Amino acid sequence: MMRSRSFIVILILFSLPGFAAQNKRADSLLVLLKGTTNDSARINVLNSLSKFYRESGKLDTALLLANQAMALALQVDSLNPGCKTCAGALGTAYANIGSVYYIRGDGKSALQHFLRALQRFQAAGDSKDEATALHNVGNSFYIIGNYPEALRNLYASLKIKERSGNEMGVANSLISISFVYQGQQDFKDELETIRKALAIYKKLGDKRGIAFSLVSMGMLNMNLRNYEEATRNHREALKIREALKDEVGIAVCYGNLGKNYLAQGKYEEAEKCYLSAYGIFNKFGDKQGLINFYLDMAKIRRIQKQPKVQKEYAVKAYHLSRTANSLEGSKASCLELSWADSALGDDREALMYYKLGIAYSDSLVNEENTKKTVRQQMQYEFEKKESGQKAEQEKKDAMAEADKHKQQIILYAVAGCLLLVLAFAVFIYRSFLQKQKANLEIGRQKNIIEEKQKEIVDSIHYARRIQASLMPSEKQVSRLLQRFYHKQ
Repeated sequence: MMRSRSFIVILILFSLPGFAAQNKRADSLLVLLKGTTNDSARINVLNSLSKFYRESGKLDTALLLANQAMALALQVDSLNPGCKTCAGALGTAYANIGSVYYIRGDGKSALQHFLRALQRFQAAGDSKDEATALHNVGNSFYIIGNYPEALRNLYASLKIKERSGNEMGVANSLISISFVYQGQQDFKDELETIRKALAIYKKLGDKRGIAFSLVSMGMLNMNLRNYEEATRNHREALKIREALKDEVGIAVCYGNLGKNYLAQGKYEEAEKCYLSAYGIFNKFGDKQGLINFYLDMAKIRRIQKQPKVQKEYAVKAYHLSRTANSLEGSKASCLELSWADSALGDDREALMYYKLGIAYSDSLVNEENTKKTVRQQMQYEFEKKESGQKAEQEKKDAMAEADKHKQQIILYAVAGCLLLVLAFAVFIYRSFLQKQKANLEIGRQKNIIEEKQKEIVDSIHYARRIQASLMPSEKQVSRLLQRFYHKQ
């Protein structure tokens, strides 16, 4: 069974830069456009008008306005090379053009413009818009069947969103990634991815996101043949979409409900759902949605053994798939045509379409190889992410260790200096105490010596006085000598 990609259209529109419900009337924007001569302001208004008309289903007008915004932005950008604001405005214009092509099912043209938008957002240095552009590029690669590139860009977008803490963006990326798992019939990982996204949407209270997750869960349960659970999932999503008045989302829910009924053999209920979806797809010019409708109707007619009507639907699906560059649509419609021609007895035509279907199938990546490639790509991305985180952590650890070592050296040096200062202070203090003690002892000894000296001096003086008192004076000695000489 061909994988339905109409749901991705909603997701890509939801994730465009600055996406929000347009509350301004188109006429007020037109008045604003006429009233301003500033080029930058005119570019922004043109981009807003393009978004408004695209969301209103007027894709031709939306594309015309987006091209006008692009032309003016290119002119301004050429006059102001390196201007980040100009790059951002031009990126938004490219993104608006890409979204119109995407809705119309022209994956290649959508991819071309989303890649240009990515380059401009990167030049503007806006990581948020860059992540959104990567997401849209990934979805575009997915719709044209290049699964490895789809996954590479989706994971690159997821990485930026995780780093910036953009939970809503993370959930959107997880939903898109779940479609890659679905394409590989890796239901276990698909279920885990959807549950992660649903948990985030519920945490944020985002009804659109909850509806996204319910639709994905419904498709998963349908693949697992849990038809009752799938019906419940799609009905819940439909109820939310109706409350939000989201026509494209309503069409997707009806389309998936139709597939669920078809798988159960409830052809009447399935056809009613397909017809409800068809009116909305036709209104919005959603080529991929119309391709799915024609193919599903062809399948019903094949089961009901109405090969003529089956071929009519298959022819419409084939021509539309060719204009939309949808390889899967072309492959599926060729197989339907082969079955129809075989039932009609035209074996030559049946063989021709069968070979053509095989050729389209060969253009797509072989299922097993795709699975291996995706696994390898995912492993590469995870290892790259883990390696980057590990290298960054090792760098941080090394810097932290170096800082720690440096701090330890500084701490030890300071501690050593403090110890030296303290030891020197203790030495000085002890020397001071010893010197003070020595001075006190010297003073005491000095006092003792002075006292002894005084005693000795006093004793000498005393002896001299005694001696002086006992010995005759010089006059007396002189008189005695004179007397002695006279006697001689």
